[in-house]
Amino acid sequence: MSAPCSVFLLTGFLGSGKTTVLRHLLETLPGETEREGPLRCGVLVNEFGKVSIDGPLLRKGRAQVPLWEINRGSIFCYCAKGDFLRTLLTDVRHSAPTLLLVEASGVADPTDLERDFARPILSPLYRLVRNICVVDASRFDETLELFPLVGKQILAAQLLLVNKCDLLSPNERERLGQRLRKLNPAAALRFTSFAAATPGCDLVSWDDLFPAADEAPHATGKRLPFRDEPKNGEENDNALPPLPSEEELEILLDRILQDPEGSLGPSEFFSQTVYWKSDESGDNDAAEPEGSVRSGKDLFEKEHSGSDAPDAEQKTPLPEGPGKLPLRFERLLRSLPADLVRGKGFLRDSAGRLLHYAQTGSTWSVKPYDGPLPPGLGARNCAVF
Repeated sequence: MSAPCSVFLLTGFLGSGKTTVLRHLLETLPGETEREGPLRCGVLVNEFGKVSIDGPLLRKGRAQVPLWEINRGSIFCYCAKGDFLRTLLTDVRHSAPTLLLVEASGVADPTDLERDFARPILSPLYRLVRNICVVDASRFDETLELFPLVGKQILAAQLLLVNKCDLLSPNERERLGQRLRKLNPAAALRFTSFAAATPGCDLVSWDDLFPAADEAPHATGKRLPFRDEPKNGEENDNALPPLPSEEELEILLDRILQDPEGSLGPSEFFSQTVYWKSDESGDNDAAEPEGSVRSGKDLFEKEHSGSDAPDAEQKTPLPEGPGKLPLRFERLLRSLPADLVRGKGFLRDSAGRLLHYAQTGSTWSVKPYDGPLPPGLGARNCAVF
């Protein structure tokens, strides 16, 4: 049987920069192994919302890299673990990558990750090489205090990538490093900004992802596992163990999901997705299917209790010139609830140009976008909060 696929898990709280790090890794992917042919890499993206916003960003310019998406919950809790295991045992298995990058949802609790990959049905197929946690340096104190899963993500990691460290002074960076080393003294620590080498920050490389220097990719002489190529377009039955029948798979998944020691869903979070159309002036038409969205309170009123939320603080300039942000969406952003953690989506400005919207807490950005869109979006706009 061929070597199992090497799995690298990327965790980190909402808005920490996981997708940016993943894009950088794909751009610097080793091109050849010691065997003939390119290294076969696959990507699995998990988002808590029902629409994938990160998937299109990763697909841009990377049509040759297979990408699987699992939405509507965390792959490590009851809400999406079944979909995760099924995808690993079917679609990913048949594609047979030598290396799999998994971007977990920002609200994922990876506590029982190693136990899942050690199960007899997965261990012949996959080898978990490293759990990498992206830490938001600018919001670490706030998120660690409010959300216990941030500490769990840090404790489970073998590598901590401290992102956005360019926003910290040298003294602040040193203090943060000391806190992280105290929380997880066994993890390797790298300071970065957009995964690039900037003053005081490290360039994230593939060598960083491996536990030891002698396990690095071909750049240091180490060959990554390489599956035997199927002949005549058929799956190599000698390379992979037989897949359970559909009935056996359902029984197995039910058993795993009912495991009392398994992780449960993050009860302090919920996701809301809204679609809407733009009229000829670029302003927002009625949202679908809930009717007109006049403010953030309207969007969340069925889930939130209490009085009107304070206005969100705008820290990133909005578009100026011929193509501007639709007025109704701008008003929506300014009135979102104060406990909004993350927002992202795709929309069109008054000139009809595509924009990518991203928000972390009260800070948002809106930038021009020319890549692919989520399937089925068509001419509509979409935002996930």
